[in-house]
Amino acid sequence: MAVPFNTHEVIQELQDLGFPTAQAEGLTAVLLRTAQASQEQLATKLDLAEVKAELKAEIQALRTELTADIATVREGMATMRGELRAEIRDARNSMLTWTIGVLGTLYVLGFGLLYTLVQRGIKP
Repeated sequence: MAVPFNTHEVIQELQDLGFPTAQAEGLTAVLLRTAQASQEQLATKLDLAEVKAELKAEIQALRTELTADIATVREGMATMRGELRAEIRDARNSMLTWTIGVLGTLYVLGFGLLYTLVQRGIKP
């Protein structure tokens, strides 16, 4: 790992400020360890490129999965739509059959009543 600063210049500057050599060297060593530890936590361009590639792959996988899920939902909806149409058609046919039956019954009852009235000599 590269040294983030010129240690000789730092020691020289500290000595110019009145620090004894041992103290200037010790302080510079602490600064160097701290700077290097901080740099170890930093991501490099290569690290970022790797993460970017991983994220792109994950996004593509999720996009593929989502597209498949959407297709499945659409198929389910189409099936349900067909089933609902069949149920509506059956209900309409049942209502139509019932209505025709009721009207037929009323027709027969009406004529029966009219026939009875005529038979009894009552004018409608």
